Amino acid sequence: MSNNTIKLINNIQYEKFNNLIDICFSCCSYFTFTKNRWPGYASDSRHIAFIEKLEKQYIKMLNVNHWHCNYVPPGYSMEILVYKTEDIAKEIIKCNFDNIYLKLNTENSVNSINPLPEDLCFFIENSMFLGTVSHESICFAYPPSEKVGDALKEVGDWREVDYLEEEHIKLYI
Repeated sequence: MSNNTIKLINNIQYEKFNNLIDICFSCCSYFTFTKNRWPGYASDSRHIAFIEKLEKQYIKMLNVNHWHCNYVPPGYSMEILVYKTEDIAKEIIKCNFDNIYLKLNTENSVNSINPLPEDLCFFIENSMFLGTVSHESICFAYPPSEKVGDALKEVGDWREVDYLEEEHIKLYI
């Protein structure tokens, strides 16, 4: 995988979001979500029901202090849920989200926090392909080829940026 890095400039939403998810599922082995850390959200029935829908694709949970552009102090680890990319999981994601930052886009709460898991990331084997931080509206991609990079640029507004090795997460499962 190359060290080519691109940063998303504007949120990818609606049909372009669905196209992005198709790209990710076509080339990735795994995806992850972070359990939502906002008070009460991880215990919200919608959060629990969403995780249960992905039960058959679940591999394991990681407890970390650093996960793609997101750091928490010792004692406040993030729970990262690791899943296999399978078509049923792709449909579950598309049915529950309409944008890459997984934010609610309703009349009364534009870009508000969703009670579902956050920080959707994708991996080609053990190497991060696309990483997000939902609450900060951060998304970076590490296209493995020019062809994949071009496909990403068709669905979003991306800019080439310097490679930051510490943010290009490796997944060891």
